[in-house]
Amino acid sequence: MLDQKDLELLQGMMESVVGSRIAESEERMISRIAESEERMDARIAESEERMDARIAESEERMVAKIAESEERMNARIAESEDRMNARIAESEDRMNARVAESENLLLEEMDRMQTNITNRIDKIDSRLNSMQHEINACKLERDSVGLLLKKIDQLEKRIEELERKTA
Repeated sequence: MLDQKDLELLQGMMESVVGSRIAESEERMISRIAESEERMDARIAESEERMDARIAESEERMVAKIAESEERMNARIAESEDRMNARIAESEDRMNARVAESENLLLEEMDRMQTNITNRIDKIDSRLNSMQHEINACKLERDSVGLLLKKIDQLEKRIEELERKTA
């Protein structure tokens, strides 16, 4: 059998061979891992480029769709504004016509009222003139009656004087 030294020597050799093989294996593994990482990095880079390209295309399509949607919405808004402006104009025309009609009715009513008031005032003026004539006639009659009464008094005095003289 082998003695301790031989065993130690064998163990050292084995460790050296196994160590070198492990080192070689580690180097190959590290090399393979590095190659794999490089391939993975390349694939990831390619994938990122494809994803960036797809994202850019998608963004362009979305921007185009948004622009189209904005154009359609602006057109609809413009149409709606046009319809509303037309309705407002029609409503204003109807309101202006109604206001004009109301003004005409009010003016006609005011003319009718003025005619009625003027007629009443004319009647009152006529009555006042009649009353004024009657008052003037009454004054003349009163003055005339007063004069006649004076004359009668004078005549009675003369008659009394004449009766006194003739008696």
